[in-house]
Amino acid sequence: MNEIKSDFFSIAEQSGHEIIYFPLPETKSVSVPNGQTGCIGLDPSLYGKELRTRLAHELGHCEYGGFYTRLSPLDTVGRHEYRANKWAVERAIPFDELETAIKRGYTDLCDLSDYFDVTEEMVQFALTYYFDRRGYRLSSSS
Repeated sequence: MNEIKSDFFSIAEQSGHEIIYFPLPETKSVSVPNGQTGCIGLDPSLYGKELRTRLAHELGHCEYGGFYTRLSPLDTVGRHEYRANKWAVERAIPFDELETAIKRGYTDLCDLSDYFDVTEEMVQFALTYYFDRRGYRLSSSS
């Protein structure tokens, strides 16, 4: 449905971020620094919307360099997670495309999730980010 979909695999390849599939039963995905780039680990069980959402999020960590360890303070972890989510949403659900989808009648989380081929959780983050945090409003023109 969505006319423009970011190909996160291509973005990773063009940026030199390696993607490796290996069992990650607890986290399902992870990203770590790898020199000037990043390495993204994805659980082989991921597919569809969950794969696209997790890859976009992990790519966000790689693209802006926001990595942390299990010993990092919680406020640092929170900031890095927020920035990775923000990076992912701005590319998977750009505001102008979100506005178009809403005006076409895609108004609930499930419909928007299908439209953008991401999880409902990512759609919820996008709505909160754009409307509550950024203060965006839908334009009045049709």
